[in-house]
Amino acid sequence: MATEISIRKAVLIVATSKYANILLGMVFLAVLARLLTPEDFGVVAVVTVFTAFFRLISNLGMGPAIIQDKTLTNEEINHIFTFSVYVAIALVIVFSLLGFPIAWFYRNSEYIIICAILSLSLFFNVLNTVPNALLRKEGRFLLLGVRLIVVSIATYGITIALALMQFNHYALVIQSVLSAFFIFLWNLKSVKVCLRLKTDFLAVKKIKEYSGYQFWFNFINYFARNLDKLIIGRVWGVTPLAQYDKAYRFMLFPVQNLTFVLSSVLHPVLSKNQDNLEYIYNKYLRIVKILSLVGVFITAFCFWSSQEIIMLVFGSQWYEAVEYFRWLSLSIWAQMVASSAGAIYQSTGNTKLMFRSGLVHISISILAIIVGVMSDNLSILAACVSIGFIFKFFIEYFFLIKKGFKKKLTTFLYGFIPDAVVFSVLFTGLFFFSRLMDTSNFTLFFLLVFKLIFAGILYFFCLLITDQWKYIKEIVRYRKV
Repeated sequence: MATEISIRKAVLIVATSKYANILLGMVFLAVLARLLTPEDFGVVAVVTVFTAFFRLISNLGMGPAIIQDKTLTNEEINHIFTFSVYVAIALVIVFSLLGFPIAWFYRNSEYIIICAILSLSLFFNVLNTVPNALLRKEGRFLLLGVRLIVVSIATYGITIALALMQFNHYALVIQSVLSAFFIFLWNLKSVKVCLRLKTDFLAVKKIKEYSGYQFWFNFINYFARNLDKLIIGRVWGVTPLAQYDKAYRFMLFPVQNLTFVLSSVLHPVLSKNQDNLEYIYNKYLRIVKILSLVGVFITAFCFWSSQEIIMLVFGSQWYEAVEYFRWLSLSIWAQMVASSAGAIYQSTGNTKLMFRSGLVHISISILAIIVGVMSDNLSILAACVSIGFIFKFFIEYFFLIKKGFKKKLTTFLYGFIPDAVVFSVLFTGLFFFSRLMDTSNFTLFFLLVFKLIFAGILYFFCLLITDQWKYIKEIVRYRKV
């Protein structure tokens, strides 16, 4: 019972802070999208692909491993933290030097300076790995939530001021550095970790197997999610990349801020029952059902409201992102559901199986991206990327349900039939509603509101008819999931 209550409270705290941060982020991004040009965002988008890769390398899967291993002593954690410091120093040097080949590859010398500045962001993000894991392991979700909101307000405020002062894309670069630095300062006050002059690698080896497969999964998942942007920046240039990247990031909003809210809580909480697979499976079925029902609404609504959403939030200069967002949004449901599987792999200590699933997925993703690039059309590429994510859903659950839990995959998938019915009716209804509306008589805002009201009413009746409303009531009534 204690575990159930802790999940409920943790999800509420994390969700409240995360969604408050979403609203803040959307407001600030709407302002920045009007102060900076698509080219500014495109220049930074190129480099952030590489910083994400280096952060992935530096983590080495240590964060989830620290959460999972309940036998680690304070001294062993200090040695792991010391190891992360040495890794951070090495990566700062390497990433700064990487600016030269990046500048040559993209034919822009400014990338040399940008990489040097962003290496500081990389440095502090690496140092935050161990403290962040400890805070989650200890269940200090309220502190994490408050920290998220305070740091976001501070850094976005500074970024807007820099943009007004004509810092252009450097405003975005500095925001990344300040965010990591402020979190590091906060962690110093919140977590007791000590730097040792010499690292005891026995502590690192203790988590090596678990963290190793976690690292390799992160490694291949990185390429699955960023290969398209690397190619677009080289083939089409930074401005088309900025349009695509804006659509891609906005598509990820519901995935990152719904599924990842749960995932950040599920691993530290469910790992306490890592030997009770039946308990974890039954708990997961309830959670994945709610994610699915929420996901079908968001997917259908985003597809038929893509123009209103993008134009209202970012402005007319981002019009090209509308079409990319429309096609990418088709994968929101699949991503929202399948992205939750990672926390279950971690909770059961089966990161090896997660890695095997990732190998299959990246093969399909690469094939989908190649087909999209060969079409020489960014809209087709966006559609191909969506198809790759939809395939990931089936791949993920073949490994997790059939191989991990030893359950029948068909039985698991059968539970999504009502969800598919709800989606089909909602998608079709919004299609006809969008066609019948006289758009010339309404502003974008009112068009979006009318579509939202229509979709909400139709969605509600679909849930009642298919007897799926009982799952949504668990959210509304704040019952245990």
